[in-house]
Amino acid sequence: LRGDYDKMTVYSDTPVAVACDFKKAGAEFLHLVDLDGAKDGRTTNFEVIGKIVAESGLKVEVGGGIRSIS
Repeated sequence: LRGDYDKMTVYSDTPVAVACDFKKAGAEFLHLVDLDGAKDGRTTNFEVIGKIVAESGLKVEVGGGIRSIS
């Protein structure tokens, strides 16, 4: 909430399923922000982001811990 990590809202523990639900509802694109990665400067959720891309079929834009193209 407004950058306060102690007031974070978790909407689901299954982000891949949520992304697939968005696809089923007609979404084509998904914007993801790795808040953990943004906080610590690493690609903390790299694996789950990869699963979302692979399994949802959505076009995914990612922000947060990403610091370079590689």
